[in-house]
Amino acid sequence: MTFKKTNSQFSLVLHSSVVVSLLLFFGTLSVGQVVDLKEQAVKKVNQPESIHLLELLKKLQAENELTFIFDEKIIQDKTVVFDNTARQAINEVLLKEITRQTNLQFNLVSNKIYTIRREKKAKISIRGIAKDKTDYPMIGANITILNQRKGVTTDEDGSFEIIVKPGRHSITASYVGYESMTKDILVEGYEDIDLDFVFKKHLKLEEILVVGNRFLPKTFQETAVPVDVINQDRLNQSNQYELAQVLQYETPSFHSATQTISDGTDHVDPISLKGLGPDQVLVLVNGKRRHFSSLVNVNGTVGRGSVGTDLNAIPLAAIEKVEILKDGAAALYGSDAIGGVINLQLKKFVNQGQIQLNSSITEARDGEQFSLSSHFGLKTLEEGHTNITFYFQNRAAVNRSGAYEGIIFGDSRDEDPTLVSNFFQQTGYSNQRVMSAGNSALTNTGLFLNMGLPLGDNFRFYNHSSFNYRHGEAGGFYRFPFQKSKQSGLYPMGFSPKIQTNIFDFSTVFGIKGRIADWQIDFSIGCTNEQKKFPVFLSCETIKKKQGIGQRPV
Repeated sequence: MTFKKTNSQFSLVLHSSVVVSLLLFFGTLSVGQVVDLKEQAVKKVNQPESIHLLELLKKLQAENELTFIFDEKIIQDKTVVFDNTARQAINEVLLKEITRQTNLQFNLVSNKIYTIRREKKAKISIRGIAKDKTDYPMIGANITILNQRKGVTTDEDGSFEIIVKPGRHSITASYVGYESMTKDILVEGYEDIDLDFVFKKHLKLEEILVVGNRFLPKTFQETAVPVDVINQDRLNQSNQYELAQVLQYETPSFHSATQTISDGTDHVDPISLKGLGPDQVLVLVNGKRRHFSSLVNVNGTVGRGSVGTDLNAIPLAAIEKVEILKDGAAALYGSDAIGGVINLQLKKFVNQGQIQLNSSITEARDGEQFSLSSHFGLKTLEEGHTNITFYFQNRAAVNRSGAYEGIIFGDSRDEDPTLVSNFFQQTGYSNQRVMSAGNSALTNTGLFLNMGLPLGDNFRFYNHSSFNYRHGEAGGFYRFPFQKSKQSGLYPMGFSPKIQTNIFDFSTVFGIKGRIADWQIDFSIGCTNEQKKFPVFLSCETIKKKQGIGQRPV
């Protein structure tokens, strides 16, 4: 009994100790929870919060009896980030922090009176993000300032930052495969600027090339050999009036130069690619072969003995772009393309027009040139087009020959100053010249038509036609009195032959192309009619009437 009682008492004491320990533990826990809640409340109260600057100033003004003088426009949209403690009192630290965040300057005028003004900075940061229409960041986009050698590229987030000076700037964003964008902004210099770019319009990496009609069109990147492309902008920017001369300055390995004292070649410029003859260069118009000229080049000119294509019968105003394939052309087009292929893509624009007027003159005040061209694109039916081009060009002659000092009569008369002077007076040239070396006089005019009409859903009718008229006057070598084999003696003082060229060139190509199942069909037929007339006359009769010198046939 006693043992049990003792055990019972011991057990009672033990349970009491446990209870006390539990009370102490939970009491401590409750106190700790209260302390933690108080700390969290303090932290929550002191946690930084965003507040409108205007609201903060009103609060400081009410609590501290302060007066702020400012223009409400400069602070109405500004916010600052402060905790509750920092907002309780006004001091220099608080004002400096507001200045740092807003670029506003606080000036103490008198006791508790402040003025607020914006501080102008020497350099401003323009920040932004470049992204596409799906909000995907454009990594590596180019951000540049127009007319300045300054630019940056966007990072992996599409963001960028560029530093500029106050003033008006044009910021351009560009990315491969997208249309470039330009935004004009006025940087006043008071605060940094946020500027975002959203690329919306996709561009083709290159225009489709149609260098021929024997294979499917290929894009510029997919061609196995290089293809030169001269677009409409480059054609319009050239100061040349004829296609052959434009290509002469725009394309490497292409050569075309005006000839002098070369019969009809004075008015039909031969062309050459890679130094080969004119008949080894294939010219296409909208992928169709252009006819050769009827003129055979003679007299030691470029391509002597060959027949080439007259590029100057095609007006610049009718061309959208020029494609030139130099390597591997013979494998695709045959032996007439050993030198290369030149494909002329004609304009297909609708509801547009263009009128261009050019004039020029040489430093020696000769060789005046005048050019007038007009192009109009009309919409035909719903999806068709009709493009008409008219052009007119007039070129005066240029003479760069020197004074003649050689034999005239071939006898003692060459020593007679009076006879020699009379001879030079009747040649028709000044400064003792006896020939014309340089561009000949030329008038070039014509019409060009390019049209296309839909025929149902799968076929299309097309036609391009041209008419060209050219009149030129060129000179030959002077026939001197001592050259018995070159004249019959009818004119004792000799004569200078003149060649007047009249060229009529008409060409038309029409056809139908489309698709049937997996087959592409293109059926076309062309017709060409070209005439070149070279009447030769002697200049001495005109000179006789003009100078009053009697030169009778004998």
